[in-house]
This record gives sequence, C-alpha cells and structure tokens, in this order.
Amino acid sequence: LVVDLGQTAVSNASIQALIAIDPSVVLLSGDLSYADGFYELWDSWGNLLEPLASKIPVVTTGGNHEFGSSEAWLSYMKRYPSPYRASGSTNFCYFGKEVGVIHIIALCSYAGFTEDSLQYEWLSNYLSTQIDRDVTPWLVVMMHVPFYCSNSGHWMEGELMRVAIEPLLYEYGVDFVLVGHVHAYERTYNIYNNTLDPCGPIHLTIGDGGNYEGAYVPWLDPVPDWSAFREASFGVGELEFLSSTSASYSWHRHACDSESDTNYHMN
Repeated sequence: LVVDLGQTAVSNASIQALIAIDPSVVLLSGDLSYADGFYELWDSWGNLLEPLASKIPVVTTGGNHEFGSSEAWLSYMKRYPSPYRASGSTNFCYFGKEVGVIHIIALCSYAGFTEDSLQYEWLSNYLSTQIDRDVTPWLVVMMHVPFYCSNSGHWMEGELMRVAIEPLLYEYGVDFVLVGHVHAYERTYNIYNNTLDPCGPIHLTIGDGGNYEGAYVPWLDPVPDWSAFREASFGVGELEFLSSTSASYSWHRHACDSESDTNYHMN
C-alpha cells in the first residue's frame, strides 16, 4: 500500500520496500509521478517504478497531481488505463475489480459524489449487485482524499464527500479505506460518522510515499479518540489477508527525523 509516491530517493526506498514485501498486488491511491505538466517526468517515473511494476500488478486511482498543473488527467489516463468499463463505470477514475480474496473499489475524490452524480449512482449499483462476499470476503476502497485525518494538512477537505459516500460504505461493510493526499501516516480505529463503531472500516492514510513536498506537520491536538496511530514519516503499508475473517496489517517506516533505531512498526 502506498500513496503520493513521486520520484525522490525516498520514493525509491518505498518502491524497494514494496518489492521486498513481495505482495500479490500494490494499491496506489493517487499522486503517482508528480510530473506536474513536465511530461518527460512521466517517463522517468515509469523507469523508477519498472522494477516493481514489471513483477507485481499495481492498481491505481487518480489524485490532484494527475489533473492539476495542466495534466488534466491525460498522461495518467493514457499511461495507466483502468478496468472501468468491465465494472460498468463510465469514468476511468472509478471502478471495481476482484483481486484474489479482495474486492477493490477505486473512487475519485475529484468527480461528483452527491446522490445525483454518476459516481454515486455507479457505486450504489455496484455495491448492491457486484459484491459476493463468499467469493471476495474483503472489501477495500481506495481514493485520494481522506475522510478522517488529524493532520493540519488538507484538514476537512474530504468532508462533503464523506457525508455523501460514507453511509454506502458502511451499509455494505467496507473493511478498509486507503487514502493519501496528506503527506504523513495515520491509522484509525473502526469508525463511522466520526464515532468509534466496530462495524465501520479502518481508514489508512498513507500519503508518505516519498514525494518532494515533504512530510506534513503539525498534527491537531488533542488526538481524536478515533486515531490509533499517527506519524509524519515516510513508508509503506502491508495488508495480509489470512482468512475470510482475519487480516494482519503493518506499516514499514524507512525515512523520518526520528532518533528511533527501528524502521518497522507493527500497529
């Protein structure tokens, strides 16, 4: 699991960490190359990613750096096409796909999300007709902007989308929500509507892939009761599904300003 990757020495460390984990699939929830209109940087980012992507499937969704700075989704859409048509979507930015025991749903933080929007209508129909928990017992949503984050960076930016979309995710029992945008790491407890709820998903903000903009601080105080762990460092996540009801998650830190002698967190 990684978001906001970019192409720095720390980005490469994240890629090497993912190769070492040797997962079945890598989920990258937006802000891939940070080319920002300098299109040759998409080539250099592809070269950086190649040792990983040539061996392990990488599923992506778009972030603000895929459409801003004159990008307008074009480089991303042409270089990293999504399987949206196969899932009945009319937009390459949101789609569903089965991968082993998990059903991945990619959403777009920068498309319409109200009840009368195409994205909401697609998501509601897809969740009600295409999810078979006997086949894929785990349901993972990936998008770019967090619903829950206690960092001051981009604070509450995803609130309107949360109000619109979160009830659907809760109704259909989404297990994990993978996001980024905030260049730091945070894991929540199970949560729904700003309240601890054992039936709600765990939200993983992993915007710590290594992009040139650096880590976001400060954190908001006091720490919300739904925030299980947070740190403005860089690393990648590892999510292992052990059975239809059991999963193991860990975060691997490999760049930070901490004096700690460890580069591995189990949390």
